Amino acid sequence: MYYLAFFINNYSFLAQKIRLFSTDEISKIFIFYKNQDIIFSCEDDFPKEKFPPEQWYLHGLSLNETVNTQKIPKLPLLTGTTLKEIENLFQVFVSEYSWTILPWGSLYSYDSLSSFVFISSNKKLFDKFLNSYFNTIDITSRFGNIIPQCNLLISNYKIKKNFSQVATGILIEDDFEQPGSIIWDACQNDLFTPLVISEVNFDGDNISDFYNIEKPNPESPIYRDRANINRLTVIDVYIRYPSYNDYQKKIFGVDRVLDRQSFIEICKSIRQGTETLLFVPDNIEINQLKILLTKLEALEGYYKYSDLSYMQDILKTTEWFYGLNRNNVDVGDNSYSLFIARNSKLIHKIDELNTNGQHKLISFF
Repeated sequence: MYYLAFFINNYSFLAQKIRLFSTDEISKIFIFYKNQDIIFSCEDDFPKEKFPPEQWYLHGLSLNETVNTQKIPKLPLLTGTTLKEIENLFQVFVSEYSWTILPWGSLYSYDSLSSFVFISSNKKLFDKFLNSYFNTIDITSRFGNIIPQCNLLISNYKIKKNFSQVATGILIEDDFEQPGSIIWDACQNDLFTPLVISEVNFDGDNISDFYNIEKPNPESPIYRDRANINRLTVIDVYIRYPSYNDYQKKIFGVDRVLDRQSFIEICKSIRQGTETLLFVPDNIEINQLKILLTKLEALEGYYKYSDLSYMQDILKTTEWFYGLNRNNVDVGDNSYSLFIARNSKLIHKIDELNTNGQHKLISFF
């Protein structure tokens, strides 16, 4: 049995947690970096350059006389991973160290979906780190304003047997050949039809009016003849913007997606700069969806720190959630989708379906 806690990556937050976590009882903290262990003393010891996160981890005292670092698996990030590989990874670190902190998810440490995980089989140490510092804090954004009360704790678990039995989230590198296909296949036995929520109007009759342009792009994959959908409703959501001293109305179309190919074609529209592209099952309460959208669609880096701050809100609102390019980068530049589900069997199903590694499953939460 062991314990896991996933946190959104913020160096100042992590350094403060480590500082308060470190006591006489926890005499030494080490950072493994560039194939060597050094004693970690302060935040300045963190690698700061743009680097693949698998190059370092923090750990406590060894549980064995010697540590064979050669048997420690390469952190399964960036190139894609599986639940089995992650389970093996956790088991190795639990058997080698009293506790470990691993970088998790995302290519760059500054990415909004970058995170870290704390692992320990010692409940006392786990609770000490989890509670060593506030997990909800005010953060200064890259624009210099304060984002109040950001929740940096994504999820935490007591693992009795397998992590796969409790995992509720996956970070997936966007695939622009068959985007979303694995999500449709995993959820096809679900009792509910998927809904797509987007500012893009997928009804081809009105797309010109929606964009206020003279003629829509004929190559657009969002035309009615390429997406079999039914309009459910249109909802107004009020989002706060820094350029206005008020809230601005955003209009979202909510459509039922009726077949697999339509699901894939709609996902492909992310390549054309679709700003919001979310999927949920059609048993969701529309009023609860509106409340969720006010959080998820707030301007990232100004009023929102990361989608991962709202993972528990998502789980309370909907059976499952799928959002494309949720780190809001230029399409093709390491953009990531986020899939979250109450039922861990859906997470397990996605992992099982990805036998050929076509989809890069970057990390699980």
